[in-house]
Amino acid sequence: MNKWVLLILKNLPMIILGVLLAFLMYWRWKVGLTRFFDVDEFSYLHWTADFARGSRPYTDFFMFFTPGFLWFFAPLVFLFPHGPMIFLAARVVSLGIFAVMLVLLGVLFASIRGRRWALLPVVLLAFLPMPYDKFLETRPDNLATLLAFGGLVFQVSALLGAKKSQALWFWSGMCYMASLVVFVKTLPFVLVGCAIAILDSVWGKGVPFGVWWKNLLRRKPDPDIRAFFVGLLIPLGVFLMWVSSLGDIGKVWYSLTKLPFEANMIGKLGLMEPHLFFFPNGSFYGGSATVTNGLILNHTLWFIGIIAGVVRFFTPFIAAAGDRRKALAELLIGGVFVLSVVLYVQFFPLKHSQYLIPIALFIAYYSSDAFVLGLQWINKTMGIIALGLVLIAGAYIIGKTTIEVNQVKLFWSNTVQLQQVALLVDSIPPQAEVLDLEGRMLFWRDPYYICCVPFGSFTRFLSRQPPVLRDVLEMKKVPYIYQGDSNRFSVLSYEDQLYIRKAYVPVTGWGETLWERIGI
Repeated sequence: MNKWVLLILKNLPMIILGVLLAFLMYWRWKVGLTRFFDVDEFSYLHWTADFARGSRPYTDFFMFFTPGFLWFFAPLVFLFPHGPMIFLAARVVSLGIFAVMLVLLGVLFASIRGRRWALLPVVLLAFLPMPYDKFLETRPDNLATLLAFGGLVFQVSALLGAKKSQALWFWSGMCYMASLVVFVKTLPFVLVGCAIAILDSVWGKGVPFGVWWKNLLRRKPDPDIRAFFVGLLIPLGVFLMWVSSLGDIGKVWYSLTKLPFEANMIGKLGLMEPHLFFFPNGSFYGGSATVTNGLILNHTLWFIGIIAGVVRFFTPFIAAAGDRRKALAELLIGGVFVLSVVLYVQFFPLKHSQYLIPIALFIAYYSSDAFVLGLQWINKTMGIIALGLVLIAGAYIIGKTTIEVNQVKLFWSNTVQLQQVALLVDSIPPQAEVLDLEGRMLFWRDPYYICCVPFGSFTRFLSRQPPVLRDVLEMKKVPYIYQGDSNRFSVLSYEDQLYIRKAYVPVTGWGETLWERIGI
């Protein structure tokens, strides 16, 4: 047989999966640059613009998450200081973050299960309908998950005995803590990662606990764990030094600890069940609100992934074949997955679909873990041609379903949103102050401490009350109020709404989207 034919047959799974991945990424790019912007994206970019212009988070403007996202995206504000291009540029960066996530997922699978099927979890994550859209959006969840997953990949490589293990442990700690500086939702990665690091330095390396403890007291810890915790401390130190420069440590501490829980008290008034986004829904799974191919494939992957992940978590020694450190690697991956699911189901009061971002990586990983067993059996019993036919059939189904699920999203275009931003830039003086209830007005100064969130729905729960909105509007004679498509005017207090309706009028042609002060 021709050597080229043999080479193609040998690499047939990789070729088929590679072509499918290219198709899926084409659709990711297409949807990412076309689909409308979620209101959260406006909010995060607005805060980033405030920060880039010199305002201080927590003290000068309301914010309740750690600042790493602002640090990472701030350059876009200088590259695109005016006009709508900044929103598209941020989407491109977010697509890049997702692409690196896919690379790390493939590296992890190759490290644990071998290179032959390393593209399979990458393909499944690129396809997975839930939470497909959230991976495309500009939000800190994606950057934080990328860093945390990077920390996990470095740690797994160190556990499996890769060269320069101390450097791997160091970078693992750096990535873990950097993820928390971006968003604290990656805490499961850090907690489990720290526990596994300690277990490895004792049980994984066969060191008696008494000896380990004495070495620790003598300040002679295991070099690997020392490198790991040094890596953890560096981003933490940078963050603490930055916090000390803000001037009001008490307000910063409140904003990062107590405030998020108070603001999320609204979630207890309208309970969100953990399975909320798994009902038939045309926005997520294509078609109408019925059972579609997208829903069937999505739920199949999630079901298989959860079952396989739980089994792997409780049986780490089976896959590790008695190797302690490989068992710890299995336990690390399974532990982060299980803890993430438990926290999502039991702890998070507002179970929005972006909370599923870190879990989705493990769904793709573990569902691939299960599928590989079946694919290997087909290859062994029926041969490479049968395996190729199965993969081609699967690729066809995934490709067809991708089009069915995402075709409609091309009609939910961001064109009107971008046109509105361009019109606003031309219509409102750049030096004007604008009360922005939505977040899209990131090119103007904020007159009020809070912007970009429905603060009228949660300020009553805050132990530190912000200034009264109507008093600020009156004192500063704020010329414009913008609520965009968010309808957040309706959740303001009755007194604030009454004041606004007396002092402001809707701008002609904007409905109640944009309000202008009477007499300016």
